[in-house]
Amino acid sequence: MKVLGIDPGKSGSFALLNDNCVIEVKSMPVIKMKGQKAQYDEREVFNIIKNSGADKIIIEKVNAMPGNGAAASFTFGFGFGLLVMAAACSGIPYSLVHPRRWKREMLCDIPGAGDDKARSVIAAKRLFPNVDFPLKQDHNKAEAILLASWGMTH
Repeated sequence: MKVLGIDPGKSGSFALLNDNCVIEVKSMPVIKMKGQKAQYDEREVFNIIKNSGADKIIIEKVNAMPGNGAAASFTFGFGFGLLVMAAACSGIPYSLVHPRRWKREMLCDIPGAGDDKARSVIAAKRLFPNVDFPLKQDHNKAEAILLASWGMTH
């Protein structure tokens, strides 16, 4: 079974797993124009999902983050809606999972209260030692992998 895990956000990632083997990890496609903030590349997002060959998709169910301004929250929500719509239009069954639910299971044996980003990288390295996570900034890739891995058993 192939599962596509998606960590939303402009710095988010996609991870495709097949029988608990990492096939591919991609960063969220964005378009960067001089003098403007990066924008989601909607067509490429849809193409990644549609052409993934996944049997199911797991998308992290996100909400607005406290402390973010209205514009950032709107952009984050737009990206989440884009992912859900792309999954729905692809015809591939998808599920939304709250971060607390999958992290409770996937990070349960990783110490370090409050630093889920670092814990996600550690957990992904333990599960998939052949996948390279050189920096803490790669937590989005690690979380996409963990979401897909969680989806293998749910």
